[in-house]
Amino acid sequence: MKKSVLLGAATFVLAIFWIFQFCWATEAEIESYHIESYLKIGTINVRDGAINEGHKSLVAVGFNLGTDPTKKVEWLFNVEGWVMGEPSDEDGEIPNNGIGLFFEGRRNFFLKKSLKIFPYVGVGLHHWERDGSEKTVGQWGEINFADIKIGLGVEYKKIFARAGARRPMINDGNFDPKIGFESELGLKIKRIKISLFYDRFSFSNNNNFDVNFWGGKVSCSF
Repeated sequence: MKKSVLLGAATFVLAIFWIFQFCWATEAEIESYHIESYLKIGTINVRDGAINEGHKSLVAVGFNLGTDPTKKVEWLFNVEGWVMGEPSDEDGEIPNNGIGLFFEGRRNFFLKKSLKIFPYVGVGLHHWERDGSEKTVGQWGEINFADIKIGLGVEYKKIFARAGARRPMINDGNFDPKIGFESELGLKIKRIKISLFYDRFSFSNNNNFDVNFWGGKVSCSF
């Protein structure tokens, strides 16, 4: 629990520092920042051990603020909120809304004019809520946790992809962290990106407890 609190506090401090740095930047520095907004539409699914608890539609919106992607070192701050696109009904085991803050660092390697490879690391803070059901009485209705991730991304001409492992930082007696992942594959057309994503958050809650997000994403840079 202490690790989760410390990592969450570190993420919050980094986010505040990043916002203040942007607010106090000069006009020339602001022009070098990379700003992106996006919309995700897809599905959220939960597997509790061998039981598939069903799936629901997902709608998410997010905002990225990053440094110049043409430099060797790149920093990215992300805020994302998501909700179910339909009532939870009998599938109360599935989280129905959440918000997250993330801070990510990248090391860009430009192998050719049209090819960039970047390993990355990140830390994040998440808040999820769910309605619950008869099977979840006495269990969690909301959960706060931090997580860390490490991965590799590549951009080649108009194509981009990234994949990484992520691990929640939580141990409150109900949850133990397990290794999950994130992935994205897409196409960039000028300022527009169109991609597919598949992310998994994994815990141990008596049985393995996996929360899966997948679908499509449209981003716009400005």
